[in-house]
Amino acid sequence: MDDLLAISGDEWMELDATEWIADECCGAVVDDDIIPADMDGAIADAAASGIQMIVGTNNDEWNYFQEDSEGDTEEEKFASWVEGMDAMYEEASEELDQDGKDALEELIRYEESIVPEEYAEKPEVKAALAKSGFVTESWRYDILHFADRFADAGGQIYAYLWKVPSTLDSMYRSSVHAVELAYLFNNPDVDIYAGHVDMDTAAKAQEAWTNFAKTGDPSIEGVTWQAYKAEDRQTMVIEKEDWKCLSDPSKTARELLSRAYG
Repeated sequence: MDDLLAISGDEWMELDATEWIADECCGAVVDDDIIPADMDGAIADAAASGIQMIVGTNNDEWNYFQEDSEGDTEEEKFASWVEGMDAMYEEASEELDQDGKDALEELIRYEESIVPEEYAEKPEVKAALAKSGFVTESWRYDILHFADRFADAGGQIYAYLWKVPSTLDSMYRSSVHAVELAYLFNNPDVDIYAGHVDMDTAAKAQEAWTNFAKTGDPSIEGVTWQAYKAEDRQTMVIEKEDWKCLSDPSKTARELLSRAYG
């Protein structure tokens, strides 16, 4: 989403997607010193300098934020979470033409179709998880757009999609934001996101990230991690029983968002 509209104070500002993430999500300031105003130039410079990256997302990022929403009870947190996502969806769609709005509605229907059966039985939960899927895919769309730009500039970058789920009911037993931290940093007892950590998966994840730090290649024994290129978007899909590189695993959602935003 190169030209997102984001609120800053009482004024609408047109921001690059990366600037929007920094400004709205992290409270950062684009100061043209630490955070450059010319993001394309900064990406090109980084790629030319030989910097290498691993970048990725978790399959169900936004499901985490129900537990982190305002409220004293689970019901109040759920309502606050849904209210926030409704606002994000309305903001995302209000500037679009009819085809763009239709694309977002199609994305919501797609997300509804993949809600796990155990949660699809309650209409309000199914609707919330579908909307959460939309927010997650929008987040992923921006991150993959950055990966495209870095790869196109000649940078070496590896992408992942983490699908090992939390075991916690409060996280909808899904691959929420931060669920991978206990795995990567060998903190299996820090269970606020992950619940029970599968130690075999943790060992593989630590091996991959350590190999990348040492050699620039996160491949592990028996698993070749291919570099990401915009033309095929090879992404390491990380599951408990299987690790494999797939081309464009988020294709359905990415194409619908591309149709909406260009």
